[in-house]
Amino acid sequence: MNKFDSLILKFFYEENVGFFEDASLQKIQQPSRHELVFTLRNFGQNKKFYININPDFYHVCFIDEIFYEIPKQPPMFCMLLRKYLSGAKIKRVSCPPYERILEFYFDYIDELNETTQLCLSVELMGKYSNIILYNAITRTILGSIHNVSKLKSSVREIYGGIPYVYPNKQEKKDILLTPFSDFNSLTVGDINQNYFYLTKPLISLCAEMSNSSDNLFSLLKEVVSEGNKDIISKLYGVDFDSFNDLILKYHNKNFKNFILDKKKKSLISKINGEIKQLEKIFNESSKISDADKYKTYAELILSNLYLINEGDKYLTIGNDKIKLDPNLKPSQNAQKYFDLYKKAKNAKKVLDEKKEFILQKKKFLNEKIFFIENATSIFDLEDENNLLSDKKSDNNNILNPINFLDNLIYIGKSSKQNSILLSKIARPDDFWFHLKDMPSCHVILKNPNKTNDIMDDVLLYCAKLVKENSSARNSGKVSVIYTKRKYLSKQTGGIEGLVIYSNEKEIVIE
Repeated sequence: MNKFDSLILKFFYEENVGFFEDASLQKIQQPSRHELVFTLRNFGQNKKFYININPDFYHVCFIDEIFYEIPKQPPMFCMLLRKYLSGAKIKRVSCPPYERILEFYFDYIDELNETTQLCLSVELMGKYSNIILYNAITRTILGSIHNVSKLKSSVREIYGGIPYVYPNKQEKKDILLTPFSDFNSLTVGDINQNYFYLTKPLISLCAEMSNSSDNLFSLLKEVVSEGNKDIISKLYGVDFDSFNDLILKYHNKNFKNFILDKKKKSLISKINGEIKQLEKIFNESSKISDADKYKTYAELILSNLYLINEGDKYLTIGNDKIKLDPNLKPSQNAQKYFDLYKKAKNAKKVLDEKKEFILQKKKFLNEKIFFIENATSIFDLEDENNLLSDKKSDNNNILNPINFLDNLIYIGKSSKQNSILLSKIARPDDFWFHLKDMPSCHVILKNPNKTNDIMDDVLLYCAKLVKENSSARNSGKVSVIYTKRKYLSKQTGGIEGLVIYSNEKEIVIE
């Protein structure tokens, strides 16, 4: 993924500097520890200016869609900004050459009715990204969205009360101010290390389009000076009308995918923790199987009390070597084994009662992992999370059928959709398809004529839909089971989404 670099910031700044200057800061919001949203007004219109300093997705742009949630209690930095900047006008905005820094200067009238100048510095530098408010006259930091102490950085500290200093400057050249002789024969890595604004992906793309070093030099100069939109569009894989449009489209797509993947990992980690707990219960079965042995040991001790002396650590009878507690009397050792026998016996009874439920629960959780891994939206993940926590979902899961040879076929690609299929869409004589003994979607074939047979082409098509939407999509041969909806049932006290089936048939497909 391409990062938000100093060249894109330069073009964004040049494109929007006219709106920023003299804009009034109407509203300040902080959705998260990485985000700020300013509502700015200028030229009779309001715009939402979005700042994101997430280490993987740092960027700035104007947004139209509200895709963030505002906390009820504003964070401390948000309150600080509201104190100093609410209603203030941006007097000046700057983008220091070659830097990924955007600076907003405001006039602030203090308690003594004296005017001073404040600067909000937005530093977009990967894991070092930050947003800092400081007094532009005294250079004293008033606060930052992330405080940086000596423990976090030995190079540059950032927190309220200390002087603001610029990040260390890079020793590079401006390609617009250097001759071709300095550039000739340099590798992609050398160009990246020696010149501002030029990232490796940009250099590589331009190199593919050039037939000589001279041509590459000219092309890179053109991109830096004029912002060649054709090249930048290829670089980011986005068609755009403005640089704000480029940033918005590119980061919206990637940031949403990032959030989706992060939520997936969180949910899967949670589920794996539950599976480990279930496996732990099953591992106890090895101890439970010793129940009869404990009883035998207790009886052997009681029948051989005369052979045991106080302080003995073992009692050997034939092939049995029974461990004793030397601090207990022989009869107490016998009672200890009787207690172990009772405990193990009771545990076995409890386990047997829970065994079927545990097996169902593991199957349910493994199916959740499958649906989570294949989720394509946050809403799908919310459905899976709600099922795990027994919460109701507000999402509308609208299922649209596929028409195949005049047959209506429904696919459930999430637990919620599967539940809707079985409870609201499927009728008793409709056919239900599922992968045998493996996680997969549910497929329902509508059967309005209540026939008992399925056309071969339709049967094969439904089976392939199951495989394509299963954990075995890349496998060779798989078995798909199918039966009528009326032969499905949910075990009393069973897990949401899991069903018991009967009268099933099986088809093997590749």
